[in-house]
Amino acid sequence: ARRRRSRAGEIDLRKTLRKSMSTGGVPIDVVLRKPHPARPELVVLCDVSGSVAGFSHFTLLLVHALRQQFSRV
Repeated sequence: ARRRRSRAGEIDLRKTLRKSMSTGGVPIDVVLRKPHPARPELVVLCDVSGSVAGFSHFTLLLVHALRQQFSRV
């Protein structure tokens, strides 16, 4: 059978074993790690018209940097 990851997070083995020492080494309470949040999607609108030509270059550089940090821009 395939194993599925829990939605609550993975088991934190170190903390579970430390907590089990108070019960003679029997892991009664399993400690779970908090799941990492997924990268957010980001929608960026850029005005590259002539009236903001000086600022549009900076804006495009910013969008390029954001693209490297986020999964979908």
